[in-house]
Amino acid sequence: MSNIKILGTGMGIPKRKIDNDFFEKTVNKDDEWIYKKTGIKSRYIIENNEEYINIITESINEALRNSKINKNNIDLVILATSTPTNLFGGVSRIINNLEINNCISFDITLACNGFNISLYTAYQYLKDSNYKNALIIGADCLSRWVDWSDYKTSILFGDGVGSIIIGKTTNIDFGLIDYFHKQDSSKHNILSIEVKEQEYFINNIKVMNNIYDFMFMNGRDVSKFVIETIPKFIIDSLNKINLQISDIKYIIPHQANKRILDKIAKELNIDHNIILSNIEKYGNTSSASIPILLHEIIQENKLAEGDLILFLGFGAGMSSSIILFKYY
Repeated sequence: MSNIKILGTGMGIPKRKIDNDFFEKTVNKDDEWIYKKTGIKSRYIIENNEEYINIITESINEALRNSKINKNNIDLVILATSTPTNLFGGVSRIINNLEINNCISFDITLACNGFNISLYTAYQYLKDSNYKNALIIGADCLSRWVDWSDYKTSILFGDGVGSIIIGKTTNIDFGLIDYFHKQDSSKHNILSIEVKEQEYFINNIKVMNNIYDFMFMNGRDVSKFVIETIPKFIIDSLNKINLQISDIKYIIPHQANKRILDKIAKELNIDHNIILSNIEKYGNTSSASIPILLHEIIQENKLAEGDLILFLGFGAGMSSSIILFKYY
């Protein structure tokens, strides 16, 4: 039998910083209003596709340095993203640039819940095969897909990348303890980037091309879904494996909105410091938010061997997921 351990992490953030004051002239919302509603003070956005690839590379290289393994010992690479640089998949360009050879690779798209499902998928590959090491990348640049005249989305999202390298271990008392997933597909349309059809006539025959619309989000319905379902989802999941919320050292959640995270803490009757947050600095970075936060707390030496942490994902679908992980 085998499990996984975290070998190294890294992150990448664009150079251009957007503070809340920026939005006074675009959507008539000031710093005080935005911070009160979201907990966000700033976010970073990419300036071009080349910078996007560069910060992904920066994140991976930092994870490689921290893991102290050779890049060619990576057997599997998964890119969790809803904003690839190529609709047929963004990961191939990344591993080609890094000259990571002899691995299999693919993208997974599940928006803000993408990192958790990617980590669990990598775990399954390592657990049930001869693969020894995997690289999971959470990367999104949703600043490219928001309508900058729509305050419901433009103030929330930032761009970023988080990377994690995991390795197989025979120490089954540590690593990934369990995984839980829920989905309510009836709410698929409250957070989406829809395809729009464009009509053309060629030789008197109608043909269609697709383009993507701006992001749409019904913030009230998203918030209601999370607050009404996530606390119960956490408790029910822990009960299934005979654990209590008091057993958890930290909840490392997707960084959607600080008010939402505070309400989850209140419903769970736990200290707000247990649900970690860095949304004030980076905004909502979608699939990158969990690995960026994980990287920061590892760098700050906040985790010790045996700490039980809960990765909490939720977002488009609407879907939610939990990974319970014993750190070492």
